[in-house]
Amino acid sequence: MGRESKIAELSGTSRFLISRGESELDNPDLQADIKRVRHKGGGRKKEVDKQAGLVSAIIQIVEPHTLGDPMKPLLWTSKSVRHIQEELKKQGFKASHELIRQILKAQDSAIQGEKNRISN
Repeated sequence: MGRESKIAELSGTSRFLISRGESELDNPDLQADIKRVRHKGGGRKKEVDKQAGLVSAIIQIVEPHTLGDPMKPLLWTSKSVRHIQEELKKQGFKASHELIRQILKAQDSAIQGEKNRISN
């Protein structure tokens, strides 16, 4: 049994695809001719792009509850992501607690631990 046949048997693909893939890897000019499955920029848009003002709304909610040294790169908020989510909902935004956590992380903020939490 040949090499391509063995690989095809193990991977469950056709010998033709394996042969074509090898020739594409060996010839960089063929790689340029490969058509994209999805258009450039295609796919689901990020929530922060679909909801203008979401990030600034989160920052406004968190700012009064922010702790830490402003000169240090990481600030802490005593407001939980679930409370932030409720505030956003009142303002007409739709965001999961995980999205809020990711936005806070991108803004160099973090949620303060439960045992150190100041009541909000």
